[in-house]
Formats: sequence, C-alpha cells, structure tokens
Amino acid sequence: MLKMILDSFYTNSSPYQEESCTKLEISEKTHQLNSQDLVDAPVSEKKKGKKKEISESNPITSDYLFNVSSNSDKDKDVNKLMAASKVKYTFNSYVTNQTISDQDNRSILQIQNHLRAVPIQNITPEGVFDIGRYVTLQPAPNNRMASTIKIANTQLFVTAKGENKPVELQEFPNTPTTLDSNSPLLFYWTTEGNYSTFTSLAYPGLLLATDVKEDELVFLAKGLPALTAFLVVDQ
Repeated sequence: MLKMILDSFYTNSSPYQEESCTKLEISEKTHQLNSQDLVDAPVSEKKKGKKKEISESNPITSDYLFNVSSNSDKDKDVNKLMAASKVKYTFNSYVTNQTISDQDNRSILQIQNHLRAVPIQNITPEGVFDIGRYVTLQPAPNNRMASTIKIANTQLFVTAKGENKPVELQEFPNTPTTLDSNSPLLFYWTTEGNYSTFTSLAYPGLLLATDVKEDELVFLAKGLPALTAFLVVDQ
C-alpha cells in the first residue's frame, strides 16, 4: 500500500522512493525478528523484562516493604525499614511522675543539661520524669512502645547523641505531637519483670545506659559492661 502511494507521488526514478521502501522493509523485518526473539527467549529473560516493567511503572513504597517484612519475618530489620521510610509516631499520653534508677540502685537525676546516676535516697524534682507514649499504625519490633522521656513539669526531653555519648536534655516549647522514627527523642520502652530498657530509634541497637563507675553521665551503649536495665516506678 505504501509503495503504491509513493509511486503516485514520486517518479519511478526517484531515489527517495527507493530509500524509503528499503527502510520500511528493514524496519518490518527487524520488528519480526524482535517479536520472534521474544517468543523464543528463555523464561528467565522474560521474567527479567517483566520485573523491570513493574519496577518502573509501580515503584516500591514503604507500605510494600512493610508488607513483605510482615509476611516473611515481622521483626526482621523493622528498625532499619522504619528509619529509611521515616514512620510517623503520634503522641498518645504521658505516664507521669516516674522515678528511674539503675541496676546499682542509683537514681537518675538532671545535672544541668545532662543526666547522671547518683546514689541518693531522697528524690528531688530533678529526678522525676514523665514518659510520653507514642503510637503508629506500622509494626514495631516485639510490639514495643515508642516513648519520650522528659523531666516532669518541664519541656526538657532526653535526646540521644550516639554511641558512648552522653544524652542531653533538649528544651521544646510544647510536647511534640508527631515524631519521625529517626527522631533522637524516641526510645523503645521495654519492660521485662521489674526492669525496663530504653532502646534508641535514631541509633538502632543502642540503649540508655549508666557506667559502673560513679559520677558518670547517662549515655548510649550496646550493653555490657554498661548497665542498661532501669527500675521505673511511681514517685
């Protein structure tokens, strides 16, 4: 059909007519070869092409990652996935007027903008805390509660700074209503028996800790020889 149209438009001796027909024939042959290659292609090659098509038209989202994680192993690498996707936590409520002491029965007290484990018996306002509870629709490892820790009747929040670094007290004008999963204010609060641990969300694997030596500041550590278990009780 195309050749008839070209014949009516160009003279029989037109070089353009010959070139166009030649290109058309080559194009049709190439298309046929490509189609045949696709039919004859191994199954593995077809799957690769399909995966590429899916990934380009439907990019993997954080929801997809969480679904995959939940189906295979609910707790495996959840911390990393949450940090990567910045899951939102929403403030729920406070557990107020709590005292915190370490395994050596030392009270945790505010010392300027830090915390320190001090062997005292009479609790002062600097040693009373409010623990904020935060919730999310995403899965948490072992259903642990995400929480913040602040000095009671203040807006001074315990803030993680990294491994073996003292935590700091950071002041906020109000209680944060939402926090990302990589916020240094958030800790997973886990209770086993009488003792609790506080695992940083911003620094997975690091826990709130005290040193066995006296007059050391509260910091983040992976575990022993640091003391990572705390007794949390009503004042």
